[in-house]
Amino acid sequence: NMVNRRKEFFQVSLDEIEKIVLQNHGEIEFTKLAEARQYRETLALRESLRKSVEEKEEAFPAEI
Repeated sequence: NMVNRRKEFFQVSLDEIEKIVLQNHGEIEFTKLAEARQYRETLALRESLRKSVEEKEEAFPAEI
């Protein structure tokens, strides 16, 4: 999470979370649509950084 440095961020899918919760707590209703504003802002920042690096690489000749 590049937007809110106070939060932890785990690389785990919602399906993995659902499986473990069902195993430990029985039947439960899941909602898989979330606002995830900070996550989407992080993705946008990463894409912007990637493009910036690519532009800088293109500015320099591959050979001299």
